[in-house]
Amino acid sequence: MTKWPGYCSDRGRIRFQRRIPADVRHAFEGAEWIRIPLNFPSVREAQRSALAWYVIYEEEFAQVRNDAAGGKPLAPTKPSKKSLSEYTPADIYALVQPIADNISRNQHTEISTGALSFPQLAGNHAKLEGAVRDVLRGAGSELLNLLSRLFLGTRDIPYDPSHESFDRFIFESARVLSARAVIPNSRRLEGADVEPPPQPPIGAGLHIPMPEGLALGEVIHRFVEALPDNHYKRKLVLCLTLMREVVGASLLVKELKQTHVRDFLLTVCELPSDWGKRYKEKGVSLADLLAEEEGEGLSETTYKDSYRATLTKFLNDARRDYGDQGFPVLSADYAYTGTQRGARDKQRHLEEAELVRLFEGAEFAAIAVDPTQEHRYWLPVIGLYTGARPREICQLNPQGDWGEVGGVGFLIFDENTPAGKGVTKSIKTGERRLIPMHPELVRLGLPEYLARLRKEGADRLFPGYRLKAGNPYVVAGAEFSELLRTVGLYDNQTKGAKVTGMYIFRKTFSTYGDEQDINVAPFVGHRNNDKSITERHYITRAKEMPWLYDRFRALDFSVRVPLRGFEVVRSVASEGSHESGMQR
Repeated sequence: MTKWPGYCSDRGRIRFQRRIPADVRHAFEGAEWIRIPLNFPSVREAQRSALAWYVIYEEEFAQVRNDAAGGKPLAPTKPSKKSLSEYTPADIYALVQPIADNISRNQHTEISTGALSFPQLAGNHAKLEGAVRDVLRGAGSELLNLLSRLFLGTRDIPYDPSHESFDRFIFESARVLSARAVIPNSRRLEGADVEPPPQPPIGAGLHIPMPEGLALGEVIHRFVEALPDNHYKRKLVLCLTLMREVVGASLLVKELKQTHVRDFLLTVCELPSDWGKRYKEKGVSLADLLAEEEGEGLSETTYKDSYRATLTKFLNDARRDYGDQGFPVLSADYAYTGTQRGARDKQRHLEEAELVRLFEGAEFAAIAVDPTQEHRYWLPVIGLYTGARPREICQLNPQGDWGEVGGVGFLIFDENTPAGKGVTKSIKTGERRLIPMHPELVRLGLPEYLARLRKEGADRLFPGYRLKAGNPYVVAGAEFSELLRTVGLYDNQTKGAKVTGMYIFRKTFSTYGDEQDINVAPFVGHRNNDKSITERHYITRAKEMPWLYDRFRALDFSVRVPLRGFEVVRSVASEGSHESGMQR
């Protein structure tokens, strides 16, 4: 694997490490090593920083040797170039603009491809924004100082770091970066659609020495960029992001071996099932994830469908497109070696008696009469009568994700409709679908609840739940699991038939629909390849709601959910005008 000069990773600690040559140690108080921690969110950033420090210290070593030789050149000099002190602000702008534009293009690519999570994007942006802001307000910036040294060194531009021209260069660079990178990137992170700058001419901008030949990281980047924007893309990006980290982005494709593929897939088999979320959103290192001995591992099905199949497609396409640049013929045909031979964490449906215990017990009755617990009331009720994924429910926006046609209310599940402030919408299939409101949801007052939220200006279905990393369900799910524990239904031990969270309603909805011969496939947003195209068709047009409602209204869970306590008077007056569709 190609090495980055000065980059060192030892037992999870990443740093720049360089042995000081014996002939210059006197200038460093006799020290033998230079060691500098590299606290960056990604390996790539740490590697580039290590290269920057390497260039800087090579210059310092050369200067010490030059001084020891009485100021005489130690080697033939290159033809003199224009000194930094001779550069005008316009000259500096022309130098730095390609770098700023490249930063802007990279962020646009990372957002459009989903290569980085929002916290990662925001974190990277905050570092650059802070460095630029510090310079422009006169506080100075170690980061821009370091990058300026690297830039000028790689361009062979003579400069004196103690001269005012160097400070002016940093200041003018900050102005360019602010206008062409920081401001556009800030607008993107706020939700604006800012077009990236056009591609620069070949050779423009900062050039950092890279290994000769095509690198694996570049092939992965091109592959991801060309992917169509659908729900399969998430699997591909997750798998290839992991491969880039495990195998190494800088590895030349001509040096890629079958053993790299084998070792990567063996690593996959040892990861916990939730590695992706914890790695991207919480920053848990791969080493720590692999070292865990408890918790659920990846299932054999997930390994085959989301990793081995994905990698097979990538290897075949890369060989087709880059075979003439050395990409070899490789296979991902390796058997699963993990310990989770089935989907052991699957949840089951609730039986009628269990639904009665949950919704007709004293615990839920207390929630129903408490005006401050509307969010805890509606989440499980909507889950039961729609079969929707819990995150999809929590991200509904009352301002637009529902409607009414022909007297039938319906909910709209669509990741492309406006999201609430701070919410990152996600539909697993990526496809829009509409679900009519079951008569019980009407009886319980869901249309009135939605109308009130819309009038109040709420942009989330449950404003009472706290957001976590753009996901409105994380906190809500934990609270519902606690309710299951309170009522005595929680079961985390029965493999393949657990009762641990909101997904029990998705299973309950599908099970009762099948038992009552009611086709619920268009509602649940799950493709079942054993069913016909018509059966698994998602309903996407509002005009179908009255017809669909007539088929859907008979679905019965043999439970009587209590009304909200402060809405009973309203309900008694209007209940005669609505069919409940529920017979105990």
